[in-house]
Amino acid sequence: MTTPIVVRARCEPLSHAGTLGYYKEQGGHVPLSGHKLDDGSRVLVPAYPLGVSRLRKELREAALTLAALVSLGAVPLTALGLNPQWQLTSRWVTMAASFLPYGLVAWGFVGLMVLLAGRGWWKLLVLPAVAGVVAHAWLAAPYWPSPAPEASGARLTIMSVNLYYGWGDGELPQKTAELRPDVVVVQEITYDALGRLDARGWAQQYPYRVGEPAEDWDAGGAMVFSTRPLTELEPGQESGVRQVLRLDVEGRPLTVVAVHTTNPVVGFDAWQSELDAVAAAALRQSGPLVVVGDFNATRDHVPMQQLLARTGLEDATEEAGVGWAPTFGTRYSPAVIAIDHVLTSGHLTTAAISTFGVPGSDHRGMVAQVAMDA
Repeated sequence: MTTPIVVRARCEPLSHAGTLGYYKEQGGHVPLSGHKLDDGSRVLVPAYPLGVSRLRKELREAALTLAALVSLGAVPLTALGLNPQWQLTSRWVTMAASFLPYGLVAWGFVGLMVLLAGRGWWKLLVLPAVAGVVAHAWLAAPYWPSPAPEASGARLTIMSVNLYYGWGDGELPQKTAELRPDVVVVQEITYDALGRLDARGWAQQYPYRVGEPAEDWDAGGAMVFSTRPLTELEPGQESGVRQVLRLDVEGRPLTVVAVHTTNPVVGFDAWQSELDAVAAAALRQSGPLVVVGDFNATRDHVPMQQLLARTGLEDATEEAGVGWAPTFGTRYSPAVIAIDHVLTSGHLTTAAISTFGVPGSDHRGMVAQVAMDA
């Protein structure tokens, strides 16, 4: 039951009794409605129970507090996106730049909370939120879905998978039997993982192979498996470029550069130099080219942008119009950033590309179908 509140005794002065006003209680304002009693006096009663008012006030304050906290993360992301050269000041700043796509979500959340919970001048804070959404929508242009291109000519299906110290091989034979890739580029393969794969038929499924596995807890193992003969063009390296190979696709040569760079936290300078080495290896090749593997870099990282600009290669996910395709998280959580890539030269068209789960690994696998232009 709603308790009447006598204007003279309990309320702030109003223009006259009987109009809508607000009752101040514990720093909050409760909407009141006026009523005339039988004896001619006027009272105001809360439009809804006072406890509900307190709850609404607390919810608004919580929403605005959460919006303020989210904006503390969104502002640095926007600054990094608009000033990419700042990434190279520190490995941790570079790692933060991995999450640039989330700035769009963050500013959208801030704007929504301000619209829903803001009162008075608070609503003006929606303006910087809108500016943040616009900025990140522009920065995220490569991640927006688009129609897939028309592709014709001889096709090759290529897969890339990181086994996380050899622990992610369990379902790989099943996945390759399902997707039937012609070439599989594998990072972090160990001797034990290779033995398990071959015991399940990989030696027959992929009789052609180049590269070496590693011992347990060594991430340096890298191999390329193929259903077709492979010709090694350059010796295996430890500088990000693991193999440079050539194979025939319906009588036409195709070069594959297999990549696994260090990550910027472990070796910041090495990470940059290894991405430079990948670009240099790509520039040494001629004809149709696929550069594929774990780059430990997103499209937003400056060295990755420089690699694409120098080589003229195109990210297959962007070309195929699939949108944002994150590939890396943890072994126990979804992928949150996109650091595995398939890059193609202008002689090729990406007909399709997708990612798939790899139980036991902290990466998702990628599989792309590329067509050689006539």
